[in-house]
Amino acid sequence: MKTLSRPLVCLLPLLTLALPAGAADSGGRVVLRDLGVVAGAPADAAVEAVHTRAARLAPGVGDLELTVTAAESRRARTTVRLQRTHHGVPVLGAVAAVRIDADGAVRLINADLGGPLDLDVLPALDAATAATLAVAAAELPRVGLDADPAPELAIEPRGAGRLVYRVPLSTTAPRRSVLVTLDAHDGEVLSVADRRREAMGYAYAESPEDGETIEVELPALEGDQDVMNGEHAVVKSTVFDG
Repeated sequence: MKTLSRPLVCLLPLLTLALPAGAADSGGRVVLRDLGVVAGAPADAAVEAVHTRAARLAPGVGDLELTVTAAESRRARTTVRLQRTHHGVPVLGAVAAVRIDADGAVRLINADLGGPLDLDVLPALDAATAATLAVAAAELPRVGLDADPAPELAIEPRGAGRLVYRVPLSTTAPRRSVLVTLDAHDGEVLSVADRRREAMGYAYAESPEDGETIEVELPALEGDQDVMNGEHAVVKSTVFDG
C-alpha cells in the first residue's frame, strides 16, 4: 500500500473504568491481581499466566490461542499485550493486558477474551475478490486510490462467530481512509467505517496513578478531523498520508 494510515489516539485521562479484583464487567472483562511469580521472559510469563487461569478468563474455551502483540517496559515493570486467535485468525476485541514486575511477579491481568468459537476459518472468497468488493462498497474516487489493498481475515465473535475480511482503503483525492468489513464466505458488506471517525484507543482500567490501560472502541466521533468528541472521550486524529 502506498498510503500509511494510523488510528486515532485516545487522550487517556478522559476515560476511566474501575473493576474489583476477579470481577467481570457486562462485556466479559475480568481483572485478576497479585498472582505470584511466573518464571521466564515477560512475554512467555504473560502467556503462561493467562493459560493457567483460562477457566476464569475464557470460560468454555478449550484451547485458548494467544499471540503477543506488544511488550512495553516502564518503571521496572512490563505490560504484555495479548491477542486471542482462533486457528491463527485474530478474534476482534479479544485481548488481554498482563502487568509483570521485574522479579516475575504477575501483578495484574486485565482480559476480555470472549467465549467458545466453532467456525471454519477457510474463507469461500479469496483476498482479491474481497478487495474488489470492498472497493465497490467504499465508493471512493478512483484517482489516488490504493492500487493494492491488503485484506486481512478476522473473526467477529458476536453470536456464533463470523469469519470476515477487513480491508483498509485510502485515497488522496480527496484524502479519505476507510475500513470495509465483509463476510468472508458470501461477500456481504457488514460495515464501511471512516477511519478518522471510528477509532481504537487506550483508556485507564482504574486510574492514571496506578492503572493498566485497556483497548477500547470509540465509534461515531464528531467534529473536525483534528480533534473529535465522543460520548466518553476526546480524541486527536493521527491518521496521515505519506
